[in-house]
Amino acid sequence: MIEYGVGVISIWMYEGKTVFISSPGIFAGAGSKVILPDVNQEAPIWNSTFVEYTIRPLPVPPSTLVPAPSPQVPMVKPTFGKTVVIIAVEKAPLLKDTENKAENLIGFLPYGTPLELDNVNLSGWYAVVFGKTALYVSKNNTTSFKTISPKVISVRLDKGYLFNIPSAQGNSLGSFVKFTPLAAIGENKNFWFVLYPNGDGTFTKGFISKNVAY
Repeated sequence: MIEYGVGVISIWMYEGKTVFISSPGIFAGAGSKVILPDVNQEAPIWNSTFVEYTIRPLPVPPSTLVPAPSPQVPMVKPTFGKTVVIIAVEKAPLLKDTENKAENLIGFLPYGTPLELDNVNLSGWYAVVFGKTALYVSKNNTTSFKTISPKVISVRLDKGYLFNIPSAQGNSLGSFVKFTPLAAIGENKNFWFVLYPNGDGTFTKGFISKNVAY
């Protein structure tokens, strides 16, 4: 069974449908993807927590002599090197138009939310796809990284600072002590995009210099 949090805005449209899980490990978590074959979409998993097992009864074979064939599930290979645009501020306004007016405000997207972008090229704005609807986010509130094969890195200095963008000129999101393990799932030039488990099923996320953690 898969449950989803408030950050997954449009996946409710696919309740009850078949999904595939593409995961670098045996458990679905950071670095894994939920694949929606009906609409050829991928949803990266940024954090997860165990909910429960759901066991469905097996179908009775039509004959004791001819067992029912096992369904063939296609193997889906993870795609790395893909550019992911994410929210780079604490709360980014999500608008129904490119005019920043109160009546156009739909809500806010928290830091680190990955965006599924429309192909529309707008000056200063991203058209973000939610199901069949396009909403708008200012490019000033975003940053990006390229996906990599997830790996564990470690802070090598006495203190490693985490930033909201791939630059030491960004806002500090906190720091880690020496030898803290981090999960690197992306990169942007000299910075890793990393996840760190908080112990409550959520993750701290952000950018850390490759000279500080490796």
